[in-house]
Amino acid sequence: MQRMTLGQLLGRSDALSWTSALYLPITAHTLSLSTPCCVLEEDEDEENAETANYVAQNDFKYVLGIQAVQDIVANARTQKSDVSSTELLGALEYYLKRDAFIRLDTS
Repeated sequence: MQRMTLGQLLGRSDALSWTSALYLPITAHTLSLSTPCCVLEEDEDEENAETANYVAQNDFKYVLGIQAVQDIVANARTQKSDVSSTELLGALEYYLKRDAFIRLDTS
């Protein structure tokens, strides 16, 4: 289990295991770069029990698999090599609302 902010997650998503998942606080209705999050491994039954306990005790909810987060970040960086953290957050929010990749303004 790794705790961090969304800004930290988006900045280093490529270093995380694609078998992990992103969890956010249940109360996080608006996202920001400082929103706390946690990344939990999802690939083994024993770890799934620990994940369920941690999530329940800390009021977190499953949001996405890290592989999807990595795809969102990669897509944004493909469109714009100097993509900002704020733009990455916008890309994540867009994906969560529309289940689609954002089209960034590259002009």
